[in-house]
Amino acid sequence: MSSRNHDERAVSFAVPDEADDWLADEAARRGESRDEICRRLVTAAAAVATDDDPTPTAESTDSAVATHNDDTGPETGGESDD
Repeated sequence: MSSRNHDERAVSFAVPDEADDWLADEAARRGESRDEICRRLVTAAAAVATDDDPTPTAESTDSAVATHNDDTGPETGGESDD
């Protein structure tokens, strides 16, 4: 069994040019790194994929974000367009 902490695991993959452009723009808009954006997207996808309820609610989404923020710190930068 690996003695590495889950936080030390790294994943590297290539994305299509269009997705890479979006990722760079989104990271700049939010004042975050591309790694932070990818980490949040994968964390959210995992939370949705492992939820027994196939229809995420605002509460379950907020809970997943809060759990992520507890683990990594709050989101920085960017304002909501609402």
